[in-house]
Amino acid sequence: MIIQISLEKMERDFAKKIFIFFHKIVLIKQYSLTLFQQLLFQANQKLSMCNDAFKPAQRMKKVVL
Repeated sequence: MIIQISLEKMERDFAKKIFIFFHKIVLIKQYSLTLFQQLLFQANQKLSMCNDAFKPAQRMKKVVL
């Protein structure tokens, strides 16, 4: 009886550990996706800033020509 109860408890603990492990993997995937999206957003912002910086130079070049 005691051995059976401890086995059931071990099985529950093991199942709980597996669940926590997979939950952490899912959380890491979600975090890395959001991190990737943030990096893409920042890169996009920097590109648009560069484009805005080059626009006056392009206009001036047209005026000079």
